[in-house]
Amino acid sequence: MQTYKGAFLDPEELELFEGYLSVEDGRIAGLDRRAPGGAEVTPLPGVVVPGLIDVHVQLTMSGSVDPIGEAAGMSDAQLVARAAGYLRRYLAAGMTAERDLGSRAGGAVGLAQAVEQGRLAGPRGRSSSRARRRSSSWPPAG
Repeated sequence: MQTYKGAFLDPEELELFEGYLSVEDGRIAGLDRRAPGGAEVTPLPGVVVPGLIDVHVQLTMSGSVDPIGEAAGMSDAQLVARAAGYLRRYLAAGMTAERDLGSRAGGAVGLAQAVEQGRLAGPRGRSSSRARRRSSSWPPAG
């Protein structure tokens, strides 16, 4: 078991406290204000916060000025591959869960399943399935 000492944010009290985080087999095993007996302690820089949740994402869309036009020029496979990269970036930023509001060809559903099965690194995902749209809005005419 690994033990880390650092500053932690209490999400209920909204206060920082000094604590000890125990990790076993890559998973958090405990958080306490005292070090476990006989533990070798490693200091943590910065502040540890609870996992963040983004409840409004569209993983297969970019943040460009024209995400719909950009996506229209990409295959479903290209959109899903790009979205897999977004998931890794979300996880690195502290996001532990996300809710996708829909994607072309249901790509976000497959990504959530891959994360759940341990085949892809990313936050836990829930998806609204295929994006719902008016038939005149996707793909844009032109």
